[in-house]
Amino acid sequence: MEAPTVRVFLVILLCLCSGCGMAIQTAMGWSDVETRLRTRERPVQVSTVPAGADVCRFRPDGPCEAVGVGPTEDTVRAEYEEDVETPSTLGLWVGSGLSFIVTGISIAMLPKQCGDNGVECPVIPWITTFLGGFGGIIDAMVAVIYPSFTGEEIAATKVVSDPKFTYRASKEGYQPVDGAVDISASDAIVLKLEPILEAPELALVDAARDEMIVTVAPLTSNVSLPWLDALGHRLHLDITGLGVRTVETGAVDRMLREANCTGDGCDVEIGRALAASHLVRARVTRLGDRCVLAAELIDLAREVSVAAAGSRGTCDDDNALEQLATGVARELLTGIRTGTSAP
Repeated sequence: MEAPTVRVFLVILLCLCSGCGMAIQTAMGWSDVETRLRTRERPVQVSTVPAGADVCRFRPDGPCEAVGVGPTEDTVRAEYEEDVETPSTLGLWVGSGLSFIVTGISIAMLPKQCGDNGVECPVIPWITTFLGGFGGIIDAMVAVIYPSFTGEEIAATKVVSDPKFTYRASKEGYQPVDGAVDISASDAIVLKLEPILEAPELALVDAARDEMIVTVAPLTSNVSLPWLDALGHRLHLDITGLGVRTVETGAVDRMLREANCTGDGCDVEIGRALAASHLVRARVTRLGDRCVLAAELIDLAREVSVAAAGSRGTCDDDNALEQLATGVARELLTGIRTGTSAP
């Protein structure tokens, strides 16, 4: 091949190989996917209706290990299969190497004469060397810097071990209840306990005959919530809307201030003093960014919880009332046994 032709060929090759690592890397892809197995801990929120039930989780070998008093939070361990994307730089290094190789070849092969006229033109070797060297340096710099800006990313996660965990809630006066949560789909479970009623000794007032009078105790919570009182009023209105007679909330507040007492026994005595037959006691528990409402209906004549209901929703001021209060009053009063309470 004649000298001018070699020069033209090398110049074209260098122009194509200057920074060609970018093109090679784009063709190969800028990330590699690797599948890894990892064991991770996962929080599970366990709520009980009514609140205060003892919660345990069944171990794979059978025994039920104590977790706490509901509502509570448990931590479980599960094996996950993760598809991890890591930055790929092989194409950049290949392109950088090609640029440096072509640069070396061009310096060695390019003649010092431009043509037959004998005029030296050292500009071409300098141009070819600069193009190849510059492209190689750029590719190498990108290969070094790129991983520090991207890092690893988890593209997909899948539970490969058994994702179901079974819990049991138990409380005096209630039937124990079991429930399972699938952590691949949810991170919370609500266990609703049914009261143990022995008829006719614990028979309840028949609300349909307007013999039931309900008082709603001020709601309590494990944190300060600006809408707690409003939720109590909403629960009171929902119970009244079902056709059940209720004690006016102002009378309850006034009696509480005059009595200057706190605790569960206090609201029972005030309910009796206001001639109520039943008391609704409710508590809101905040677990992370979610709130859980647990309510129970108490027969004041026997001091026995005869119904329970619960709900779960956001703690946000704008949506909490609607999400937590909806359906709770109806659930409390729908499953009541009819009959006549003891005098």
